[in-house]
Amino acid sequence: MLLIFFGGSVKRHKGLIEEGAIVNSGTAITTAVGSKLFKYEKNPVAFRSPNDRRAAGSVSVTLGTNEVDYSLLGQFINESWFNTSLFDNTEAFVFLRHYEGSPQIRLINHIMDPVLNVDYWYDQIKSTQKRYNINDPADSGNYAFGNVDIWSKKSGGVIIENGSSKVVGTSTQFLTNYSPTNVIKFSEKFAAKVSYIESDTVMFIDRAFEYKTHAITSGQTVLDSGVKKIRYFVGADHTFEAEDAVVIQGFQNSTPHSNFNTPILDHSKRVITGIGIDNNGNHFFETLDPHDMSTNTAGTVTVSGASATTAIGGSIGGVQVNSAHYADELSPGYRKDFLIGKLNLSGSFQSFCIPDTELVPPRSLIIDSNVACFKL
Repeated sequence: MLLIFFGGSVKRHKGLIEEGAIVNSGTAITTAVGSKLFKYEKNPVAFRSPNDRRAAGSVSVTLGTNEVDYSLLGQFINESWFNTSLFDNTEAFVFLRHYEGSPQIRLINHIMDPVLNVDYWYDQIKSTQKRYNINDPADSGNYAFGNVDIWSKKSGGVIIENGSSKVVGTSTQFLTNYSPTNVIKFSEKFAAKVSYIESDTVMFIDRAFEYKTHAITSGQTVLDSGVKKIRYFVGADHTFEAEDAVVIQGFQNSTPHSNFNTPILDHSKRVITGIGIDNNGNHFFETLDPHDMSTNTAGTVTVSGASATTAIGGSIGGVQVNSAHYADELSPGYRKDFLIGKLNLSGSFQSFCIPDTELVPPRSLIIDSNVACFKL
């Protein structure tokens, strides 16, 4: 079977179509004071994708009250945490999503993620809400965004052998949850693009991961610049780095020692916040302390020893444990979904759309191939 996602002669930006037509409403309206809403003079508004081959093809989008609210593009620009991440933006693309399903308008941006080393489109509003929840947790009474994310957890669990690009799932639904244009995330450090889906339980990704695994001799809680952390002591030859996500097991099962282990469910990981050497020359890495233990609490390892690993799925106590996996929540369509325009925090809007009468039908190419996925 041949899958073509980027066909046609249309203009594209980072893979997404960057043109289209508005069938029944020529004027976009933005409100720069009070509630900052993006809408059109008519509601519902009808759009036509340049890759829609139907003679009078179009889709209608009904914009509900406050549905396309762009106030968050500038809401937190004076906060100390804003502009400390590539996800902090004051402008976004207006995007028509799910053209072939239940169409909706989203405000989105594209990133080359320096931690995950993969590029993708994401919902800018959801990202800003997530950033606020992380950086201003004490201020949650002013903005109750709930548990929002740009990643969507999918069913079942996965395992990837060291150095392999094959993803093996248990109770997974790869054929439903992913396509060869998706990004799949396994941890805060590991993600990849989906290359080929063989079945609901087997897929292949565009890279192979090399895991790090090192023994831990002991652990201790510390107060680092007012933040409670867990310090894990390792050998001088360890290769862990800040932002590595690790599974930690092997501390005694009794409290408080068991708090030094990561939860077994979903092969859960903690992110390394820093590495260093203490005054006695002992090498260590640190993570946040999710249990809020008292400072200087010691963690004792079992007789068989403790370790930390970046592996995606693996054996814990002789039992196979699969890792959680996440799809990019936006999951844009590259065949007919398109960028409508670009909007900034002040309400200035640049439209990419043209009158429906000027939209040129796409040129096509017929290819006979047995290659699983063909990229034009």
